[in-house]
Amino acid sequence: MDYSKYSLIITSISAPNAAMKLFALESKKLGLDFIVIGDVKSPSDFKLDGCRFYSIEEQEKLNFSLAKILPKKHYSRKNLGYLLSAHQEVIIETDDDNFPKEDFWTPRSQNIISNIIKNNGWTNIYEYFSDEKIWPRGFPIELLSSEIKNPVNQEQELMCPIQQGLADENPDVDAIYRMSMKLPIIFNKRNPLALGENSWCPF
Repeated sequence: MDYSKYSLIITSISAPNAAMKLFALESKKLGLDFIVIGDVKSPSDFKLDGCRFYSIEEQEKLNFSLAKILPKKHYSRKNLGYLLSAHQEVIIETDDDNFPKEDFWTPRSQNIISNIIKNNGWTNIYEYFSDEKIWPRGFPIELLSSEIKNPVNQEQELMCPIQQGLADENPDVDAIYRMSMKLPIIFNKRNPLALGENSWCPF
């Protein structure tokens, strides 16, 4: 499997932690392009073998107009990682504090057999993988009680260049969830789900 056609994208304000070191070690071993997008609080001396780190200063020198208009101290800067990897077949997306399970490194394909949901507007992806009332950080709170407008379609082969898994135990949820609901959460194992036209979810 040619892992050089993959990119792994993370954004972080931390020094290399145990999870990032593990990602870097495995990425170097496989030949996978591992990119960390920093922010203003990132250490100025960030260095991690097996990883390409982009500081704010380096990001602003990139030949992307987006680099100069993205807000600082904001997760949206991760979009620069996607642009840097636009030539790749598969972009793997995760967080700097998620420890990969063994199947994280399973060979991937840009085309996958997946269910798809279209024309649903804001879509709480977590509810497809859990019986608990849970939502991802950034999901509009006022829409939590909204019913699904469009059922998941039958499985089909889809081009999915950006792929993300779910983080068991301590997923990416907001402060309201953490103060009012329970953790840890273990997500249900289900077939992949793709967001199609006019369906959106924070990730």
